[in-house]
Amino acid sequence: MLDKLCLHIPFKLEHVVMLSNEQFHVPLLSLPLVNRENLSGGNVALNDDGSSSVTDLKTKFESLPSSHSGMAFKIFENGRNCDPFVMIKCSPVKLLQGHNLYGFDDMRKAAENMLALLFNTFPELSAMLDVVNTEVSEFDLKYSVLISNPENKKLFLDHLKHITKGQTKSGNSYETTAYWGKKKTRLTRQKAYSKIEEMIASIPDLRKKGFNDSADLVERLCQTEWAKSSVGFEATFFRRYLERRAIPTKLVDLLKYLETENNVYVNLWNESFKNIFDAMNGQTMTKMNDDAVFAEIYNAFHTVSEKTGKISTVKVNRLFAFYQSIKALGFVHLKSITSSSTWSRNVNDLCDCGISLSTLQNLKKDSGKVIFQVSRFIQIDFDKQCPPDYQMPADLFAA
Repeated sequence: MLDKLCLHIPFKLEHVVMLSNEQFHVPLLSLPLVNRENLSGGNVALNDDGSSSVTDLKTKFESLPSSHSGMAFKIFENGRNCDPFVMIKCSPVKLLQGHNLYGFDDMRKAAENMLALLFNTFPELSAMLDVVNTEVSEFDLKYSVLISNPENKKLFLDHLKHITKGQTKSGNSYETTAYWGKKKTRLTRQKAYSKIEEMIASIPDLRKKGFNDSADLVERLCQTEWAKSSVGFEATFFRRYLERRAIPTKLVDLLKYLETENNVYVNLWNESFKNIFDAMNGQTMTKMNDDAVFAEIYNAFHTVSEKTGKISTVKVNRLFAFYQSIKALGFVHLKSITSSSTWSRNVNDLCDCGISLSTLQNLKKDSGKVIFQVSRFIQIDFDKQCPPDYQMPADLFAA
């Protein structure tokens, strides 16, 4: 999912002047529809006649609303080694559908709608922009895994906060979020987080800003298993990261690149998370809870009758009883009194549930301690990032 897109749209050259210090500039007060109350002065000088003058004017960030969410907007009137430009930034999926639990990754659709919102809000200002030379400054890609057991999800996120490898360092993390990479990096950074808490926290802010329909939608989505189970792995990519890989950053060229090359998003995302995922190989997480063991066995081996719809737990109960027998009798003794075929089948089934062999070998000593392989939680299905009934949202403005 394309969870954020930031575009820099330069002014046409006829609206740009060069100052004495070789800095390019666009006079803010000459721009149409610039709200003077939204200007701040960098320097205030006292004139000989007692009056004051303000120079180095700057605009503050504004939010341009759609019917679902807002888009950040700011004029950067001075540019060193670049022309002055307008920046627009938002979550395209929030802009079009009101939530970012899941959604599309079509950058063309995202950019066209963001530009359309800008053009419709400030048509005179937009006529002064060199849209053809729009640059992509940064974008976020998010892919998710679903971890239905709340204890396992919390355990997994706690574990992620301590992952570090190579140049990928863990950053400031919070209860439901793990961060990697420098905050002010110009390359790439990563985070993993539980989605449900972020969604719940966003509802009051949506209502405060008047997006009540989006708030109602998010409230409904919070009741779904998808939201409750979702753990998002999000990578941010900056212009310099793309340039080092000979990937174009000019919007029109990047769109062509994305539409002609294969698996660009997935390859970028995998590369960004490579050090983190490599560090997880062979790592384990420990939890003390027999109920959780039963839940893992149940999730893996219960069956549902096609004819009656009834749930069968015959194999679940047998494997859990086998697990309890290992705890009671010990791994070595139970193996000695069990046929080799039954033993191998049951042990393999328990390992398939995510219980490591070393855990089974030490169950008696550890009194039920369960060790899970971390890698089992990061098996991301890139083809199933949305529910089967997901539909692409409509554009903001009719063609």
